[in-house]
Amino acid sequence: MTLQSQTAPALMVTDIPAAHPRVPYFDRMVTLLNSEAVPCRFEVDGALYAGRRALDAVASGSVQMAWVNAAHLESIDPALGALNLPFFLGDDVLADTARADRALDLIDRLASPAGMRVLGLMRGADQLFVSQRALPPGAGSMQGKRVRVAGPGIYEDIMRGLGAEPVAMPIPEIGNALASGSFDCLFTSPGGWQTQLGMAAPHALRVPGLMMINYVLLVHAGWYEQLGSHGQEVLRNAAQHCVTHAWRAMEQDDRDVLDAMSQAGATITVDEDSRAWRDKLAPIKARHFAQYSAASQGFRELAGEC
Repeated sequence: MTLQSQTAPALMVTDIPAAHPRVPYFDRMVTLLNSEAVPCRFEVDGALYAGRRALDAVASGSVQMAWVNAAHLESIDPALGALNLPFFLGDDVLADTARADRALDLIDRLASPAGMRVLGLMRGADQLFVSQRALPPGAGSMQGKRVRVAGPGIYEDIMRGLGAEPVAMPIPEIGNALASGSFDCLFTSPGGWQTQLGMAAPHALRVPGLMMINYVLLVHAGWYEQLGSHGQEVLRNAAQHCVTHAWRAMEQDDRDVLDAMSQAGATITVDEDSRAWRDKLAPIKARHFAQYSAASQGFRELAGEC
């Protein structure tokens, strides 16, 4: 790494839409880093860094940091699919700052052998189904539907467990794909619904706790080491203060988005009876825990499931 690359502002990227309610948290983090003499600039580019591309950019060193959908961590180590399991690590666990920090440490340990550090955890959302047509409650509502998901792995397993056909697709392709009929509904965040589709898809179905998707801050390990102890501490503290520990604020942001969508005329159905959903998806968790027993142990302890 050249001297110029060490002293030039670090580049932090994401594929989250610029109007998404999470972006201000990243902006505050960058402001704090710059005020603490760790120069940084932030770039939102849904096409250039769509999905797995942001992770690959960090791995190659072309960018120093990226906020990446946790689904893509499964490409580093399949055991990290624990983060994406249905009815597992949700607000009841990760809103607690001490447990969020422990989760982050577990993720970092599994990602480090791939030459990347994980220094931040962002509440992506308690996912919901969104469609142009009404979505009735009930675990059979997804049967036979083509459902857009953000990435491969556990995302796809969940849809297949519900009798649906998963369609993995990055954010920038959503609008055109919905218009062309490439899928029947989306599995997405409230912010993704509002910013990408709005009233073009005015129906939503929520099953609280079904899948909490998170974003993680991936950092190129070589660049991180060259920051030195002070720079590393500044970066960790900025990610923690501005993002990881802002969980409850992000939860409120999503409630505000759903309220705004409802006021705009959207129909939001909440299926509070999750028993049938849990029954359909329980085999996914069982298989994962059996296959990645040792690596899953820490996450299960966090969730109080062992």
